[in-house]
Amino acid sequence: MKAQLLKVPMSPAQSFSVRKDVAPSVNNKWHYHPELELVYFSKGKGTQFIGDNISRFNQGDIVLVGPQLPHYWRFDDVYFKDDDPASNPDIRVVHFSENMWGDSF
Repeated sequence: MKAQLLKVPMSPAQSFSVRKDVAPSVNNKWHYHPELELVYFSKGKGTQFIGDNISRFNQGDIVLVGPQLPHYWRFDDVYFKDDDPASNPDIRVVHFSENMWGDSF
């Protein structure tokens, strides 16, 4: 499967973007982007696909994904079946460029 380029919404005046995801299907596709991605799984677990690595992720994990590296997270089925919002995953995602602090940092 070919990875899709994901456009991270960021204005030229921003050096990074932060978001909170609480739905198991947000960006639920094999994708890549030029920004680095830092992900904190406050709540949720499943399978992560990063480059050619497939492994489990769990609540409390922190993952740093490099630029242009295809990736995707598949939450366990329980997060898709339960209608209770309290059982939704809780994830923080930060996107930033490699030279966020300038070229001389």
